[in-house]
Amino acid sequence: MKLNLDSSAELTGFPAWHHIPAAGKTPRQKNGGAQEAFIFEPPSTPPNERRFRQSAILPGVSARHFGRTFDPVHTELTHGVKTSSKPGDTVQDALQTLPPSEILCWNQERKERIYASNQREPLGRSYVRGHKLPAGLGITQPFGVPVHAQVLSKAGQVAQAFAAAGNNCPQDPADPCHSLYITSHEAYGAGEQKDRHYNWSSPQINPAEHVFGLPRDGQDEREVNRLLAPDSQPEAQHVNVMSARQADYALANRAMLGTCRCLGVGPRDPPKDPVFGKPPRPYKEDEHVAGVMKSRLPPEQLQPGPDLGKSMHEGWRNQAPPERVFGLPGVRADLPRPAQKSIASICNYGDDPSVPQLLHPTSAAERGISEQDYLVPRSKETLRQPDLL
Repeated sequence: MKLNLDSSAELTGFPAWHHIPAAGKTPRQKNGGAQEAFIFEPPSTPPNERRFRQSAILPGVSARHFGRTFDPVHTELTHGVKTSSKPGDTVQDALQTLPPSEILCWNQERKERIYASNQREPLGRSYVRGHKLPAGLGITQPFGVPVHAQVLSKAGQVAQAFAAAGNNCPQDPADPCHSLYITSHEAYGAGEQKDRHYNWSSPQINPAEHVFGLPRDGQDEREVNRLLAPDSQPEAQHVNVMSARQADYALANRAMLGTCRCLGVGPRDPPKDPVFGKPPRPYKEDEHVAGVMKSRLPPEQLQPGPDLGKSMHEGWRNQAPPERVFGLPGVRADLPRPAQKSIASICNYGDDPSVPQLLHPTSAAERGISEQDYLVPRSKETLRQPDLL
């Protein structure tokens, strides 16, 4: 079938392809129909709630916490406390230590001459203590006395001098001078054991011969070498030392492939083949689901319990007589009826009307005559009185 587009355009007055939608996403065009009346634009976010949206942060704008939305911008904020300055209260006055004029300086020096420190050590000169030092000592004249060490060293006199100096120091523990040196200077000899005045007689230990610590039978004597040079031991396991905080972070945030992620419960190093649940008891013949459902129990266990039908509470085990009536009596016939009954009294003495009398009262009840009035004995003269009719 062949469509002539030119002839179609001549008949309708519109291009033949006006109904074909354009390629791509076309904007919404309002044609004024009923469909446009039911299309509503989404409401905008209120200004008070816009600060809570994370998507409202524009490019190039620093992200701030929503609690600081209405805080002043730090670029326009001046930190500190504004102080009110007084006349004459300036930094120059606070840092000025000397009077401004020479006369005032001379007056201040004259006032300070009364102090002993000013007279003994005036400003700009050191205190003279009476020592007579050679001229130029420490500048042109060195300290000490020349001994010509090279000449003495060749003659062997230096070694003799040090040996003589060493003999002056007492090293014999039995020497009383040695104990004084220990008390004053803690001058223990090389390899000498410290004496803390312990009582070794009680444990029967000779500190000069006793060796403290655990026995080393069968142990490797290269423990210090292993600690100081771990790389020299290829068979030893190398330990990666890391902080506990880093280890906790790696345990909680780095899940290894094929392992369960640690959620903070249970041991840190779970077994490789864990079995969850409570271990069952040793299996017996009737301890299974079918045995429980069919209740295969021995006859003695199927008998009713000895306490069946009895109360388990201590206060309800007493047997009451069968003729006992529980509750409060509704009619107190055991009490005498008062001559004048109070309106507020709720006690029934047996003369209150019953339910049928309340539902179907007699004609005499409308006149205030009760059933008790009929039971009262009256004489003929009383009945003949016209007041009773």
